Amino acid sequence: MSELLIPAAVVGLVVVASALQRVTGLGFAMVVSPFFVVMLGPHSGVMLTNILGGAMPLIMLAAVWRDIEWRRIAWIVPRRFSSPRSSHGSLNAPT
Repeated sequence: MSELLIPAAVVGLVVVASALQRVTGLGFAMVVSPFFVVMLGPHSGVMLTNILGGAMPLIMLAAVWRDIEWRRIAWIVPRRFSSPRSSHGSLNAPT
């Protein structure tokens, strides 16, 4: 019985945490990681949280693919990659 309890609890927590993230924007890892660490141990709990935290946006992307405004993305993405260079330049500018 206890062999099935932990996987069932993990699946239940993932469903609840992903629903909370989708509805409220609250971080998936903030909700699920304390429970995973207690149930699975520190290393396994954090690793599972990181893996699922990376997979959740990809699953959500598949769900909202049709609603993406590609013109806006084309405007935002180049600025995303120029921002770190600008920050680096301003931090390392001679005073």
